[in-house]
Amino acid sequence: MNINYKYNIIEMYIKSIEANIKYKVISGAEEFGVLLYKNFKKSNINIDFFYDDYNFINKENLREIEFISLEKLKEISDKTFVFISDRDPDIFETVYQKLKENDIKYICPSSLMKIIRFLPEVDSNLYPVGHYFSLYPDIESIKKKSIAIFDKSVDVKDIDFNEKKQLEILNQMIGMYPTLPDWKCNRRVSLKTFRYNYENQWFGAADAVALHCMLRILKPKKLIEKR
Repeated sequence: MNINYKYNIIEMYIKSIEANIKYKVISGAEEFGVLLYKNFKKSNINIDFFYDDYNFINKENLREIEFISLEKLKEISDKTFVFISDRDPDIFETVYQKLKENDIKYICPSSLMKIIRFLPEVDSNLYPVGHYFSLYPDIESIKKKSIAIFDKSVDVKDIDFNEKKQLEILNQMIGMYPTLPDWKCNRRVSLKTFRYNYENQWFGAADAVALHCMLRILKPKKLIEKR
C-alpha cells in the first residue's frame, strides 16, 4: 500500500507557517525517533539531521544521517522545522520549551505529532490498515465491496439498530459536555483531583466521555470491568 499520501498533512502545515524551510530535523533518537525517520524516508520526506543531546542516542540504526548540536541547530533555526519524537507528554513539553528558549522557531506542535503517530504503517508498532483495532479502513477493500457495503436496500436481519433512539442518546450526551469532570490533559494537575486524565494511553478521551455519559443516562445498577 502506497504510504506517500499519508504525510501530506506535514507539508501542508509547513506551507501554512509561511517560512522558507530548507531543513527538517528530528529531535530524539530513541525508538520512535528511528521509526519516525524510517516512515518519513518511505514517504519521500527528507530528514536532514537528528538532534539529540539527552539520555540516549541510537546511532547504530542511524548511521546514514548526521547528528547536529544545539549550537548548529540554532545557526539554521530560521529555515529549519523540528519534529520532537518523544511520546511522553511531559518530556515532549520539556524538550519543546528548551528548543523555544534557544530560539528554535519552527517546531511541530504536539497536536500534529499526535496525528503523525497514528498514521498507519504496516511495518510499525501500530495496527495495519484495515485491522480490527486500526483507526483507518482499507480503502481498496472497501472499493472492491462497495456495491454490497453501500446498498441501502439491504436489510440487516435480526438486528434492530433503533437509529432514532441512538440519535436521542447522542444528543443527550452532547448536552452533558459542559458538565463533564475536569479531566485535564496535564496529568500532574488532573491527578490532584481525579485518578483519570485525558493522557491515559489505554483509555482515551473519547472512551472516557462516552462511558461517563452512558452511565449517567442509562444508570445501570452494576458496572463490571473486565481486564
